[in-house]
Amino acid sequence: MPGEAARSGTSLFGGVVRSGGSLPGGVVRGERGVAAVGLVLLVALLLVLILTAVVAGGLVSARLEVDGAARQAARAAAAARDPAGAVSAARAAAEAVLASGRSGCGGPAVAGPDVGVGLFRPGGAVTVTVTCRVRLADVAMAHLPGGADLTSAFTAPIPSWRSR
Repeated sequence: MPGEAARSGTSLFGGVVRSGGSLPGGVVRGERGVAAVGLVLLVALLLVLILTAVVAGGLVSARLEVDGAARQAARAAAAARDPAGAVSAARAAAEAVLASGRSGCGGPAVAGPDVGVGLFRPGGAVTVTVTCRVRLADVAMAHLPGGADLTSAFTAPIPSWRSR
């Protein structure tokens, strides 16, 4: 009989029934809510993974913005007539690119580009390095602490046919 098999500690199919018996639907007493706890843990893990992906995507986007700022600043510096004009043109170009983006680098947080004008002559090159501090709260659209320093350098040739 089914009732006697359950009382003896074995089921009709050879499985062991825990003390206290089972509840309707095959749930063993004392294990109620295990599925709900597992679901909560799974949802929390998925939210952490999604937030990580959003932060990584925001940092990649900010990195591309800093790369573009360094490229535009180097091109502007290479088009200048003298080293002083190269520095000011590079700074203006970098600030314009970073201010127009969404990386959080615009405004007073912009570290002025470092312009290397050692070979500033026709046929030479000018190197611009742009450094920007990006807050994770800006790129993740969430209140996350901390940030990342992004640095990019670009070298642009000065046309050899151009005279000073």
